[in-house]
Amino acid sequence: MTAADLAARRQVPELHVYRLTRRGVLPVVRLGRYSRDRADALEAWELGGGMSEH
Repeated sequence: MTAADLAARRQVPELHVYRLTRRGVLPVVRLGRYSRDRADALEAWELGGGMSEH
């Protein structure tokens, strides 16, 4: 799942997704310099309440 896909799913700006990814808040898979969000990991993260971005 790309940042644009996740932003649309969560109804937030794409920049916010990038910010949370850089902070390590969102679970991502690194592919070189790219990162992709795994749908199953995000669902588990969402069901667990997610983490605060603080």
